[in-house]
Amino acid sequence: MQLKFYILYFFGVLFSGAFITPWSVSASGTIDIGATRINSESSTMTASMNSYFTISGAEPKLEIGYIYQSQDGITTKDRLDILTAVDIPLSDRFYSQGALRVEYDSIREFKNKQVVTVGIGTHLVNNERASIRYEFAPGYQFYSPQNAAIIRNSLFADYKVSTGITVSNNTSVELGSNDEYIKNVTELSNSLTERLSLILEHTFLQETTTDNITSIKLRVKF
Repeated sequence: MQLKFYILYFFGVLFSGAFITPWSVSASGTIDIGATRINSESSTMTASMNSYFTISGAEPKLEIGYIYQSQDGITTKDRLDILTAVDIPLSDRFYSQGALRVEYDSIREFKNKQVVTVGIGTHLVNNERASIRYEFAPGYQFYSPQNAAIIRNSLFADYKVSTGITVSNNTSVELGSNDEYIKNVTELSNSLTERLSLILEHTFLQETTTDNITSIKLRVKF
């Protein structure tokens, strides 16, 4: 319990630095709101928020996603995902990263999970049209009935098809002695204005269950 507290405190201090430090700070982010269909069942709503900062070279980020589904008066999906991470550039191509991923799923037997990782990332491709990044991060998973060491491998790819239209695919795989976590998000983004985009998204999520989630959303940049 104490270890979890210190981890949360550490990341809290990093993010609070954006507001109390005299260093150079910049921030941006997005808010998504839309309709979602899970496993070809009833439609529901989804919402998410991503925030990105630059603090004197370090690049903290915060991603929050929530999804809810009810069918025949019974709640079948009630899940909150939070990812907080700090990227620190090591060179033009490589960066180090510390991350904390938190899940709360009210449906499953063991509702809370926290995963802490520290690793390295590299820009495999980085130009005006395409971007591909790979991250490797060992870490530790706090989750009943048994905590365990894990390895996370992630691959992020973006490609500008034409002006205003972008295709992306993000894959993250966590492997441990107890279970596995696989998340793949494929997204088509069409810019309507400078700040507003229409998003078509499909998410494959495999953990204690397997979900296929299709969403159409509006994304607002801030």
